[in-house]
Amino acid sequence: MQQREIVLADWPKDDAPVAVKTCSDARTESLVRRFPNLGVYSQKSESVRLKGCLSNWNKNNTTTHPGEFRRVPKHYQIFHMLHFDLIKQHPTTQNEVDWSFKPGDVVELEMYTSLKKGTTHTISGLIMERRQKGFDSGLVIRNTEKDGLAVLRHIPIYSPWLKGLKIMHRYNHFKLEHLNLLKKNFPDIWNPEEVHERLEVIKQDIVDKRKHAVLINTLKMHAASAKAVQTSTVEDVSV
Repeated sequence: MQQREIVLADWPKDDAPVAVKTCSDARTESLVRRFPNLGVYSQKSESVRLKGCLSNWNKNNTTTHPGEFRRVPKHYQIFHMLHFDLIKQHPTTQNEVDWSFKPGDVVELEMYTSLKKGTTHTISGLIMERRQKGFDSGLVIRNTEKDGLAVLRHIPIYSPWLKGLKIMHRYNHFKLEHLNLLKKNFPDIWNPEEVHERLEVIKQDIVDKRKHAVLINTLKMHAASAKAVQTSTVEDVSV
């Protein structure tokens, strides 16, 4: 079998097999030349045909349509299409949600307290993080309690308890490091841009305290040396 010659198929340029015309993989032509029976199948890109919807996926049926063959989507493509269908059918997509929110914005969330009665209450906070995971997407907001404790809350975007999201204020000129510092520090700050100024003040206080400590140590050393000199002179005079 190893010494058997492989006869490759050949065809005119204008009349190529359907699989070669519709393929998106460069290896298809060499495979069709080696196995000419594969040329009757049409292989098209699933990402274009399915358009992200799992309902557009038509399974292969070689009995009724032997000349058509669709490549089966990968597992991660099916996973993304399932999330897309769930998001499309979820009521949150039709609610009053401003989808342009991002970390550093102060938002106001309208949440349901009872789905049967339809009563709501509002929650305001600073967005620390936006997690994009398809149907499991969510956001992390920062609130401050009355006793000065900073609290982080993770709220799913596609939750039946979320009615609306409104951006109250947007801060643009800040670093993401400032948001990490705001997670557990500075409970009285809502503006991420003020963290830099507060840090500069704290750094200056630390420098001043260190300088004060160094000055006190030098004064103690001078006093100790002066006392030692004074005791030595007193002993010399007594002798």
